Amino acid sequence: MRPTLWLGLVALCVGAFLVRTSCAATRDARSSQAAAARPTFTRTVEGFGVTKDAARDFALEKARDVVADYLAERGEPGLRPTLRQLQDLKIVPPADDMEMTERKFEKIDEPMQVAKFDLRVTEDHVKALRAAARHERVAERQHWMGLGLAGVVSLLLVAIGYLRLEEATKGYYTGLLRLSALGVLALIGFVIWQMS
Repeated sequence: MRPTLWLGLVALCVGAFLVRTSCAATRDARSSQAAAARPTFTRTVEGFGVTKDAARDFALEKARDVVADYLAERGEPGLRPTLRQLQDLKIVPPADDMEMTERKFEKIDEPMQVAKFDLRVTEDHVKALRAAARHERVAERQHWMGLGLAGVVSLLLVAIGYLRLEEATKGYYTGLLRLSALGVLALIGFVIWQMS
């Protein structure tokens, strides 16, 4: 056989293989997207209150606790979502979309307002909550590292200033300089403590 025929057959086989793998990758990506959008946790949440707003607020607080418990069961005890995060991710519906009814209870004279909605958590929601919690931890660590660095730099600046002034005055004002240095350090410590 001619070499060009062999090269043509090899190119055809490689092309068929590439088409097959790209189709399989596309199919896998679609199935993983569908799996991520499928709810992994659903629950109906009810909140009671004298007014509609109180019932909605109670239902939202209850939903936040339910989601936190679900995440803790999944092995994510550090994830404690806020109501804002739940609303932004559309895990809970807006207040106007909640089903509102009145219910009469035995031990209460007046009817209570009941807010009811379905709570749905998907894998994408869990990933977003994980990312938000990671972002909060990073911000908190950066805050504490910044305060520590500010404290160390302040201590060094006060020490350098004290030593320069001590040398410039040839030791005549040692007591006053030490008292001033301690006062400045106390003031810096107070400011850092207020920022923490």
